[in-house]
Amino acid sequence: MRTDAPRRVSRHSPVAQSSLSKFPAALSDRHTTMKRIAPWSLAGLSLLVIAGAGYLFWPRSSQEPPQPEAALTLVQAAARKVQLSDAQRNAARLEVEPVTVRELQPRRWVRGHVTYDHTRHLEIIAPVDGVVRELSVRPGDTVAVGQVVAVVDCPEIGERRADVLQLEADWRLAVRERDKAATVKENVRELLQALDHDAGGKMPDESFLERPLGDFREPLFSAYSRLQTAEQLLARLRPLADQGIASGRSYIEQHSVREVALATYRSARENAEFQSEQQFLRSENAAADAARRLSIARERLASLIGTSVSEAGASSEGEPLSHWPVRSPILGTVEELKRSVGERLPQGQGLMVVADTRTLWVEAEVRERDWGALRLQTDDEVQLEFPALPERRCTGRVVFVGRVQSSETRAIPVVVRVDNAEGVLRPGLFARVALAEGEPHEAVTVPATAVQQHESAQFVFVERRPGEFERVDVETGKVIGDQVTLLHGPVPGDRVVTRGAFYLKSELLLEPEE
Repeated sequence: MRTDAPRRVSRHSPVAQSSLSKFPAALSDRHTTMKRIAPWSLAGLSLLVIAGAGYLFWPRSSQEPPQPEAALTLVQAAARKVQLSDAQRNAARLEVEPVTVRELQPRRWVRGHVTYDHTRHLEIIAPVDGVVRELSVRPGDTVAVGQVVAVVDCPEIGERRADVLQLEADWRLAVRERDKAATVKENVRELLQALDHDAGGKMPDESFLERPLGDFREPLFSAYSRLQTAEQLLARLRPLADQGIASGRSYIEQHSVREVALATYRSARENAEFQSEQQFLRSENAAADAARRLSIARERLASLIGTSVSEAGASSEGEPLSHWPVRSPILGTVEELKRSVGERLPQGQGLMVVADTRTLWVEAEVRERDWGALRLQTDDEVQLEFPALPERRCTGRVVFVGRVQSSETRAIPVVVRVDNAEGVLRPGLFARVALAEGEPHEAVTVPATAVQQHESAQFVFVERRPGEFERVDVETGKVIGDQVTLLHGPVPGDRVVTRGAFYLKSELLLEPEE
């Protein structure tokens, strides 16, 4: 059976004798090698002993060196501060503001686009067929109210102008007839008063012979003359009849003639008074009717050519009646020309587009999912920005909020009026509109220009004393307008750099390199 126990070898065995015979030789070789190594080993050991003694007995300084953690803290604190001289501060144009607590209104940014103010944008449309004869403006030209911008030849406008001219002539004739009837009426009235008060049986003043009396002169003077003659004969016959010289029958017959003459005069008088009044009223009505017809013709012409009623008359002297001088109805800029000289302009087609771009509209769309959170009212102030113009930020006023949701976009339109006096904005630009959302709340804020960033860290510079600024790390919240809310960092009252912070950041990053 096999066992793992070691086998013992006898010293008298051939193997043992062979090994013993070789041992003295090996021992002799080892002794020789040790003799060679011994001097070097002693030298190395001596050096180690001397170095240890030096470490134990060398005198040490009484002041302990700074701990690594403390040294690192001092370096970091120094690396967070920037010292500026007065000259450097003036060159950097630094501005500081205190950190404040403000009431902020949360806002939601929605997309929109710039468009014309619909109340200051119009297209000049041809009211009738015509041909463009002149164009006195080009796209981009500024035009005043009433300025002639083109001339179009329209035969129908010429016919309307001819009607106006004819009605003007008719009205002038009617006015003259009315004025004459008024004069006749007044003269007849004064003549009748003079005849009624003529106690001497004489004809009225000869001035009435020169005054206009119309058709009433002959009947009145004839009847009055016959009455006057009959009264004179009757007055002469009465004494003769009393004396018996003339018969009573003659007196009675003359008396009858006088009564007939008086009745004829009174009839002529009443007829003259009534007819003169009627003639005046008829002429006055005719003049008023002529004025109304002329006014209607002018209004039709004015609505046809798009000008004021006072200007809707004949063309300039020597100018054809069919020439239509197209005038700009508003102060603005020619945005587009749609026809050229000599081109036919059909009825209802556009000639040009004129718009006043000093104010524009921004049409934003509010999705139905956002509508419930927004607080919008007419004339609310909103913030605006334009992706194509990063430096252009402005405010606008809500003109109106749509009442109907679009079936295509599922959004409600919100229209904002924005000032464009500088002419920077153009219709068609994309815009972003900040609309009020939720209730306002208080928050610690700093201007957005105060916050700097480096290697994913955000910080501001706080002025500790004049010329000394310290970097303070911050945790920012929402950006509302030009303000940034702070969740962690400076406290209200700290003065932070709002302008020139990038200069301090550069100085801070360059100091370690120096």
